[in-house]
Amino acid sequence: MDRAAAQQRAVASARRAAELASDRYRSGIVSYLEVVDASREALQAERANAQLAGQRLNATVQLIKALGGGWSGAQIFANAASLDSQTLNKNQKPQKP
Repeated sequence: MDRAAAQQRAVASARRAAELASDRYRSGIVSYLEVVDASREALQAERANAQLAGQRLNATVQLIKALGGGWSGAQIFANAASLDSQTLNKNQKPQKP
């Protein structure tokens, strides 16, 4: 969890740096190269964040499988259909006799 929090902070910092670089460019203080550099770093931080999230989801699935859990396509569709019918039944207005 510490790694995820650190990555979130890195993304926020990189986004802020890109905003500041853009402001400095609009003010005429720096060249556009600094804006491009800051934007690239922000995108790299966001990509690393997405990869970390994917790794966490993959680890969760592997843990479930290791503990004997699992699912099949038929189970997923059956559960989805059951949830859909429950939602429809909840949302239907009672009919007057």
